[in-house]
Amino acid sequence: MALDSQALAALAALSDDSLVEATDAPGDQTQPDGEDTWPLLRDIVAAEVGLAPDTITEEMRIVEDLDLDVLRRYAVVTALEHETHVSIPDAKVDEAGTLADLARAASAST
Repeated sequence: MALDSQALAALAALSDDSLVEATDAPGDQTQPDGEDTWPLLRDIVAAEVGLAPDTITEEMRIVEDLDLDVLRRYAVVTALEHETHVSIPDAKVDEAGTLADLARAASAST
């Protein structure tokens, strides 16, 4: 499909700032970096276990401290994968003993 002269003129009129704003539009599929993974994970876990986010720490053990069985652990992982647009390997999820381990696994998958 070829662009007509009006479409070309409209594209030429766009400034660099407009292009930057367009790439930051809602629905952008960018992935959070490692520093952004922890707050997302913390909030997801807090919602899953019914605790305030500020009570969730990276050192918390997934099973012993949070009582996340396999189904609830994968509910957390699925929500995290949805928010970060990454796929965390099942083996990494199964190996994770703490929330910090899970956050690292998510960050390594980006």
